[in-house]
Amino acid sequence: MKSIYCSISLLFSVLLISSTSHAQEDSLVAEGPYIGQKPPGLTPEVFALGIVSTEDHEWGDIFTPTMKEFYFNRKNNKSGKKSRLAFKSENNRWQESKVEPGMGGFISPDGKTMLF
Repeated sequence: MKSIYCSISLLFSVLLISSTSHAQEDSLVAEGPYIGQKPPGLTPEVFALGIVSTEDHEWGDIFTPTMKEFYFNRKNNKSGKKSRLAFKSENNRWQESKVEPGMGGFISPDGKTMLF
């Protein structure tokens, strides 16, 4: 009887931990510069794995001169749909949003104009 209670308790604990980890994966918790990533170094690394760099095709990544906005393009490998995404930092927390329309683009050196 004691082993049944231990098994049920263990199962409940695993389910609770599992649901907590999935809830955290669904929301972006990115604070600080570089969308919560460590600053770039001399060795190339994948940027923001699972946030920016995914199984889809991403390109055209650019930070504004203030480092408060980050823009990039993504093409869904399954549907072929292209989108332009942005992360914006407010109160040192990054939020994702879509930018419409257009693909590609450049930000002027003063950060006030985006050209498509």
